[in-house]
Amino acid sequence: MLDSDEQRALAGLLDKLLARLYAKVGSSEMLCRLCDRASCTTNATCPVGQAERDQDG
Repeated sequence: MLDSDEQRALAGLLDKLLARLYAKVGSSEMLCRLCDRASCTTNATCPVGQAERDQDG
């Protein structure tokens, strides 16, 4: 089990990974087709959705 510092570090790395994957794929629908939005965004911003907004804006 990961302690709270490890969980935060992992979350930061996964945010970067998902944003970079979105940049390669270019479609949140393809990348997150099995998205469990409630699980992914509880008390957080979806990193793929944010990458999409950043690209559009």
